[in-house]
Amino acid sequence: MAKKNNGASNALVQGSILAVASIISRIIGLIYRIPMQRILGDIGIGYYSTAFEIYNVMLIISSYSLPLAVSKMVSAQMAKKRRTATYQILKCALLFATILRSPAIAVCIEAPITRNTSPFFILSTSS
Repeated sequence: MAKKNNGASNALVQGSILAVASIISRIIGLIYRIPMQRILGDIGIGYYSTAFEIYNVMLIISSYSLPLAVSKMVSAQMAKKRRTATYQILKCALLFATILRSPAIAVCIEAPITRNTSPFFILSTSS
């Protein structure tokens, strides 16, 4: 009986830590948004919000759902002692992640350079 209470309190502590971390993350996000709004203006913050939403979708697909699916598949194959299937899953997941992330990285690197809209260019020409 004591173990169940200990496990429940452990889950409560972990949940509380996650909740506090989420609140701190949102506060930090709010703190940087205020000066950014003043620097970029209404049009700039509109562009930023649009790009940030696209970035979030790509991040969720590539960073959150893929590792979870791969870990489940790998653990299932390792439990059956199928090492070759495990390596095939890992290779396919790595290839998929590379293909998925490459266009996002290219856009993030190329767009500010070709359009002269990188933060460094804007700050250096604003004086």
